[in-house]
Amino acid sequence: AASVGRNDGGTTVAIGPADVVVTNADGTVAVMPSPFYFQAEAPTLSGVSPRRGSFKAATRVTLTGTHLRANATVLVGGRACLEVEVLTGETVRAYVPPPPEGTPTGADWVTDVQLLNYDMTSATLGDAFTYVAATATAEGDDLAVGVSGGSLALFVVGALMLVGGLLAVLAVFLVRRRRR
Repeated sequence: AASVGRNDGGTTVAIGPADVVVTNADGTVAVMPSPFYFQAEAPTLSGVSPRRGSFKAATRVTLTGTHLRANATVLVGGRACLEVEVLTGETVRAYVPPPPEGTPTGADWVTDVQLLNYDMTSATLGDAFTYVAATATAEGDDLAVGVSGGSLALFVVGALMLVGGLLAVLAVFLVRRRRR
């Protein structure tokens, strides 16, 4: 069982229901079953990175905070994130899914991020994630891309120009090397 702290006797207290036991001076004992419930400290959320993602593809995010526990659920815009991984009590990674079908994609959509621990304690970071209306979003180490037809054509042309430029530089280098 997880612990929440120590009682006056120095004993670790388990999360969950607790009995009250009274021992009289004459040695008689009275027990009141489960009048108390010890609950773990509630989590806090202090950051989400990246704070922006695509309407069209999942975005990997890292949440920071305190008291983040194994088997946590992460919600963005009320939708459960995928592949939630609790790295430490202060760091969680997850994939934010695209918003639900029918969500208007013509403008950015700012939404809350919520973490729910298995013990039903939770934290919410308001307006912490933005679904970006643009076709591509990049921030930090992660890239979430939603490509439209025109963007794809522009990307392919740009890639071909880059390859062509590298080949031209290589050709000039080889020609100069042969002349020596």
